[in-house]
Amino acid sequence: MDKGFYKKLMKRISIILIIILSISFLTGCFGNSADKEKPPLPGEKKKAPAPTYVPSSMTPEQYLEKYYSLYTTEKYDESYKMLPSTKKKEQSLEEYKAAHKSLPAESYELGKKTEKGSTAIIEVKLNLKDYGPWSVTWQFEKKGKRYIVDDYSASGSSTKKE
Repeated sequence: MDKGFYKKLMKRISIILIIILSISFLTGCFGNSADKEKPPLPGEKKKAPAPTYVPSSMTPEQYLEKYYSLYTTEKYDESYKMLPSTKKKEQSLEEYKAAHKSLPAESYELGKKTEKGSTAIIEVKLNLKDYGPWSVTWQFEKKGKRYIVDDYSASGSSTKKE
């Protein structure tokens, strides 16, 4: 075979290698995939945020007084920060604001705290402007000298008042 044929073949191979290397570089094949954050797989849960603590200067009752004071005065950015970490994991600030703007609270009343071991439970009677009375049960877990805002559940009418 002649020299011209080999020269053309080497040129084609070089062009193909340059194209493959360029594509590989552009798609990140040479990057260290262990350093990159991978998107969550379907069904995979987000990592839970750090627990929400009641400040050491407050009781759970004082904490709820502050939370509902912020909620009833529509200070949603501040009240969101006080949510249990489980709720922050389930709902973004924007979702929280939208939900609470559509459920404006007129008043609230704290019930008595009941304690079972390291768990404290406080029921709150919440009066929503358009939906009437709701019951919200908050749960706090004592860790050392402080409480963690563990969770809450709410129940009431989903039908608007006439």
